[in-house]
Amino acid sequence: MPILPHVRCRTSLDEKLTTSLEIGFYHNKYQPHWVVKTDAHRSLEHIKKTDDSIQNLYKAEGEPEDWNKFVIHLAQLWQAEQLAGVYPGQPTRQRAKGWSKKHELYPLLCAYLNEPAYRAVEKTSKSWKRLKNYTWEHWFLQIQDIINNPQEIIKIVENFLRAAPESQGKVSMEFYFKRAFEYKILEKLEQFGISRASDWRLICMANESELRQSLQKQGTSDLVMERYIFAWDYFKSVYKDNRVNHPERKKGDRWPNPHREDFAEVSRYYNQEKELTGVPLAVFQDTTRSPEQIAQWMQESVQALRDSALLDEVNINNPDVLDYRCLQKSVVSPTSCSNSSDLLGNVQEILTKNLEQLNSMFAQAIAQGEKPDYIVKLLPLRYGLGLSQQDVGQIFGVHQSQISRRESDYIETLLSLFCQWLADKKGISLERINQDLEQWLSGGYSHPKFSTQIQEFLMETLAKSLSKPERTLLEKHYQKQKTIPQLASEHKLKNWEVEQALDLAKHPLRRVLCLALWVETSTEKLIRQSYQDSIHSPNLLSDKILEGVATLTEQQQKILRYVYGTQLSQEEVTQKLNCTPNELTRQLTVSLKELQIILHLKLTELVTTTVKSWLKSHCQTQVIPRFPSRYCEEYQLLALYYQQRLKPRKIASRLSVGYQVTVEEVVNQLSQAEGLFLEAIQYWCQHQLGVSLTDGDLEKVLKKWF
Repeated sequence: MPILPHVRCRTSLDEKLTTSLEIGFYHNKYQPHWVVKTDAHRSLEHIKKTDDSIQNLYKAEGEPEDWNKFVIHLAQLWQAEQLAGVYPGQPTRQRAKGWSKKHELYPLLCAYLNEPAYRAVEKTSKSWKRLKNYTWEHWFLQIQDIINNPQEIIKIVENFLRAAPESQGKVSMEFYFKRAFEYKILEKLEQFGISRASDWRLICMANESELRQSLQKQGTSDLVMERYIFAWDYFKSVYKDNRVNHPERKKGDRWPNPHREDFAEVSRYYNQEKELTGVPLAVFQDTTRSPEQIAQWMQESVQALRDSALLDEVNINNPDVLDYRCLQKSVVSPTSCSNSSDLLGNVQEILTKNLEQLNSMFAQAIAQGEKPDYIVKLLPLRYGLGLSQQDVGQIFGVHQSQISRRESDYIETLLSLFCQWLADKKGISLERINQDLEQWLSGGYSHPKFSTQIQEFLMETLAKSLSKPERTLLEKHYQKQKTIPQLASEHKLKNWEVEQALDLAKHPLRRVLCLALWVETSTEKLIRQSYQDSIHSPNLLSDKILEGVATLTEQQQKILRYVYGTQLSQEEVTQKLNCTPNELTRQLTVSLKELQIILHLKLTELVTTTVKSWLKSHCQTQVIPRFPSRYCEEYQLLALYYQQRLKPRKIASRLSVGYQVTVEEVVNQLSQAEGLFLEAIQYWCQHQLGVSLTDGDLEKVLKKWF
């Protein structure tokens, strides 16, 4: 990178509006320095005295944001006066007055734009240094010519003023012009055959999400896109090894075009790897591809990136029209828990309804003195604030085991109700489930219609998921045929309490039975749908099922892929696998039986994750529903620090859009954001739950929330 003379940043609004860079020859080299421009200084003093709107906005010792607002106001006045000077039919006196004001304002804008002009030369130095006969002062003078041409500047000002209202004040005019000047330089460099990036550097520097979005904008189908991306992923490593890191290529030179042997190597890899079980299904289904086809895919991918607005490189040919969104660094949106409602149905509606019913039931029990009042406060503290069972126990003065038992009343009930709803949605009768479970419990933990696998699932749940008192209660009622009044008398409980205890004990068994019947009756349909979804609409359900498939042997995975993931006939599948139809049927049966056991575990895990993720999202929304929108910037800052684990230095770099944000400013802003957030949490706990959190609890909430 060429060494440019250091030019300090101007530190006051007066200096930004009244000084310009002049190049002098000192110590045998050209040196820029800030010089006060008499016409700009005179103009500033004049408008401060004569224009009331400028007097109100002018803050010499204000913040950079205030300076930006002031300069935007000047640009708006200048734009209006430019138009006033050329309107036909305007009285000569008014037109002359308009032109007079125009010349008062323009020196201020020219002075202001000198610094972004120099920073643009610095930013593009890596590109223009390839032209040995052109130095930095040449390019700076080129931009100075643009600044001194009102017709050029008005184009950029008009585009900026169109973008500024939409950006809600987040776009700096200085930064905007710096970008515009960069594109002006790059446009001139293209006349010498130098662009910001070659096609092949562009495609190698893009990430998968950028390429995927670019191809989608081009109208590429999901099936074809998966193949492009699979080939692109290997092309990057082949191209870099063979061309970019070639010993004969000098560092800093333009990335060369790939050779045919590069595409041939990618083609060989593609055709060999597409037969493996771990590749995307779209690739697995594909035919043999030639080097020419791979080259065409890469060219189309490059064109998609060039045509999209995802990367800076694509804007090189359009220096005037800048989208304000390109000037803003991405800041993470307020966090929200993963919601699989799009995968397993409308979980939000059904779970909200079930939770309201549970809260109502527990509230009645509390009012009658049958349950402790803290039971309805558990979920907000546990899932909304992320406190541990031990922390919640200390708040209410009870043992952790009590909190665990009360929490399970909620969780097991929600899981069971959700699984019943899911089974009903999949065509499994809830009445049948309840009848079969009753018959299994009454028949000595056996049912003639249940398969061996379902029997094993239920017995395992009975032994591991139920407590000893729950197992004893079920045994007395179903095995020893004791009635509910007898059990109530024996345990000194009320009849409704025994009924409730029996129902809670059956929740895990009912949940397991729902999932087991669903898997047993729909295994083939689930596999086939998951393969289709993996191409067109990947989701958590299909991912979990394919995770289960991936645990089988490689031969079993191939069988399932050929049978359920392709349109091949049985004869074609047997030819691919080199086996007889009987062998295929036998191996398929064995594979499906093994997979059913795995899928039961995977779906149990998915349902549990879905319910608990929804609980976290639901409870957090209840705790501080308006904080993320009211304190949007503070919430985003906390998300960057606590969710993305970014250090203050990295956050400062990300937030420096137009203005340089220092690490100290980020640390101070983080401290203020933490204070606001914890104050809101404490206020809600005191007014809604009637509890106060300790400083230690608040620190845990801050870390667990994101």
